[in-house]
Formats: sequence, structure tokens, C-alpha cells
Amino acid sequence: MLIDLFAKLDRLIAEENVERRDVGTTEIPRADIRVVGQMALIEAAIDLDLAATQDLDAFLAGDYWIQKRLEQLLAEVGMTFDDTSDLIWMPSETEYIELYAGRFVRASRAKVEYVLLSKAHKAPRKNAPLIIEYLAKDPSDLFWSLVATYNVDLQGIVDAE
Repeated sequence: MLIDLFAKLDRLIAEENVERRDVGTTEIPRADIRVVGQMALIEAAIDLDLAATQDLDAFLAGDYWIQKRLEQLLAEVGMTFDDTSDLIWMPSETEYIELYAGRFVRASRAKVEYVLLSKAHKAPRKNAPLIIEYLAKDPSDLFWSLVATYNVDLQGIVDAE
């Protein structure tokens, strides 16, 4: 779903830039969108019981015009852009997987292990069922490494449930 949305956003920017060139104003530069949070997990099609979400958590490096168009496109599919996404903690070494690469929009999603680490580290009580389910499915070595690096108390999450 997000790939189609990013492609549409890319086309809208291209059309806007044609109009801006015609009137001699500054064109909208390329945007970088990094999807984090629940939508990154949904887009990864991970085998976990994921709660549906109506908001897109993403780090958006781009023009304000782009954010407004993205918000409009999300509204058309019953979603919202979380404008506090920049407050989400992700490890500095987070790796991203490309979702879409267009002329004006480049979009990627955080790898699953980094999203789950963020959820376990910053909101363990809220995300306990998801973390416990993931732990039951034999987490990757990367996840275990991140948990050790950031001293995440997984046993505390399990015990609290």
C-alpha cells in the first residue's frame, strides 16, 4: 500500500515542479521518507500478530509541501501522518530497506529488528505481547546483538506479562 502512495506522491511533486518551472519559482527538492514503527513491521509482512494502525510514523526529510501532500494522500486511505514521528527513538545504526525510489521521493522502512528493539527499549509495557510473540519465533542474531548493546531487559518484559 505504501509503495503506491509514495509513487503517487512522486508524481504529484513532478507535476508541481512543472508548474513551478513555468512560473519561475523554486522547485521542490527530493524527499527522503524513512518509515518506522508499526507500519514498518506491516510493510515487512512479518509473521506476527500486528495491531492495525491508522498512523504512519516516518522520518521525513523534505519540503513542507511534501508533508502536506503526504498527509492528504494518507487521509484518502483513512490514515494520518504522525507529525511527532521525529520524537521516536531509533538506534543510530538503524538499517533501512528501500520501498520506493522515484525521481523526487525515496522511501525506505526500518529493518524489523530495529523497530522491535525500539518498541522493547522505549515502550516495553505497551509492546510486551508483540515482543513476547517475537521471542517465541526465534529472533535473529541481529536482534539479540541489539538487545545486548542497549541493555534491554527482555526477561522483565516477559515477567511483567
